[in-house]
Amino acid sequence: MKVIAMRKYINKKCISIFISIIAVILLYNFFTCPRYLTPIGLESFNGSLIWYRGYVSNYTVIHYSNPFLGEADFGIITLFFWECNDSVRKCIRLADVDVKKIGEKIYNPLIKGFAVTIEGVSLFAYINDTNIDLYAIGSFGGVGFFPISNTLCFSFSIESLCNYVPKKLYVRIDYAVHVIINPYVEVRYQYTAYEHGLFPETEILEIISGFHMKIHSGSVTMPIIVKPE
Repeated sequence: MKVIAMRKYINKKCISIFISIIAVILLYNFFTCPRYLTPIGLESFNGSLIWYRGYVSNYTVIHYSNPFLGEADFGIITLFFWECNDSVRKCIRLADVDVKKIGEKIYNPLIKGFAVTIEGVSLFAYINDTNIDLYAIGSFGGVGFFPISNTLCFSFSIESLCNYVPKKLYVRIDYAVHVIINPYVEVRYQYTAYEHGLFPETEILEIISGFHMKIHSGSVTMPIIVKPE
């Protein structure tokens, strides 16, 4: 009898631990949902490219489709910032990858939509016609949202591995496509803080929640023309 009672106790304990682990995984998934972007349309996307003129930048469009879930088009724009010495570009220090949703079609009512996250940034340079050299790698610095332009901005610190500035670079963007499942909730809380001085500062706290799943990983490569000043 004692053996049977012990087995029942162990079984209940294992089930409780298993349920707790599943609950933690689901809660983590729910509160780490990527932001859902409203589609802006191809015309608005093309019009927004004017704000990137004058910078070392390039853009591309990625398309994802699934016969059971839907399809979406995202615009990915890369923007680079340089460390300069006497107005001469020495090396790339920062890279921003802006993501805009161009269009979306949903085939399943359980689906809210699609989202894209930027997983990594790498820069390559051709030494000659056949050899390619890893020029720099990016370390993720954070992500911001600009509601006016409906844009997600992923920032990366760039660590150069070479001591020269090539005329042309190739940037590889590693990205992931997520499907967001209903319900999806965005909660915005605005409050006043006095932490940095006597004058009040308006702070905004946002909580994004929703179950999601990474359904596709890929990469795109774009040429970057470097124009030394």
